[in-house]
Amino acid sequence: MNKHITLIIFIHILFFSIACSNKDKNKTNNSSSNKTSVKKDAKKSASAAQLNKAAQLIAGVSATDIAAVNAAAVFKKNCASCHGLKGDMALSGAKKLTESTASLVEKVAQIYHGKGLMIPYKNVLKDAEIIAVAKYVEQLR
Repeated sequence: MNKHITLIIFIHILFFSIACSNKDKNKTNNSSSNKTSVKKDAKKSASAAQLNKAAQLIAGVSATDIAAVNAAAVFKKNCASCHGLKGDMALSGAKKLTESTASLVEKVAQIYHGKGLMIPYKNVLKDAEIIAVAKYVEQLR
């Protein structure tokens, strides 16, 4: 069991190191301020689209379907390896969920689309599971 956990931690650290080195390369490759501002604008519009999709998701899933999800179990299986069981671990660049001030829509968008090293869960979890986990995370504060 301990070897398994050590391996998971090693893999997360490796991916985090690779991602950080790629960020540095991207910074040096984008010397033109015009290119940088275009990228920032693209990120803002993508965020708006992601938030819009998240709001549609929340509106489209019934409260009964969300309540039927064992959010703690889904969180433990998919999120705890980086965020910790209590949301207070910040492994591989993950945020401490105990300190999160993100709204429900923002949380759903991050889980659905991913962010940074976090993979998108839109093809891993059902919509009701994504929303249930986002609501569960609010309880960790």
